[in-house]
Amino acid sequence: TNLEVMNQILHYKTSSTSDNYQILKDNLQVGKLYKAEWLGNPIDTVLNEHKYRFISKGIFKPTISVLDISSNSIVGTVRFQNLLSFYQSAVLTLSNGTEYRWKSNKLFAYDWQWSDLNTEEIILSSTEPFDAFKQNGTIILNDKTHDKELFISLGIHLRNVAKRKSLLPRVMGIIILLTLLSRL
Repeated sequence: TNLEVMNQILHYKTSSTSDNYQILKDNLQVGKLYKAEWLGNPIDTVLNEHKYRFISKGIFKPTISVLDISSNSIVGTVRFQNLLSFYQSAVLTLSNGTEYRWKSNKLFAYDWQWSDLNTEEIILSSTEPFDAFKQNGTIILNDKTHDKELFISLGIHLRNVAKRKSLLPRVMGIIILLTLLSRL
């Protein structure tokens, strides 16, 4: 089967200094992810008329509540795992109890994916070439994926959170390495 027929392809882009993302299909904007308040918490998203708000709580064991703005109800909760790991991971538990895993596949959380926690089936994946000034990614999702808008927008948001969180172990690793090298 042809991958183009079986999957849907979208893109996201921003500048390196912005927490605002455009989500594009065929070079047309179909959604956006942006700070709802100046300090960046919560984050709002609109994609294909679906509106969500991601509300972060906690520093050492952060959780993110997912609010469906249209129904004004919490539809899921995200818990981060491996917070001090180079490869970030999180679990989304929907209000019906279904769980999905988000994980970064490369250092710095550039490539990431969603999979069903029970079947391990990948429902969405994203690749992003390294660019110091822009953050542009390609998202490929399985046409069978339910709640596409939620997984796309939450995936981009988790990518940003993980990228910031993975900075701590990288800096600690560099300091340890420099300390060890200085003793040689």
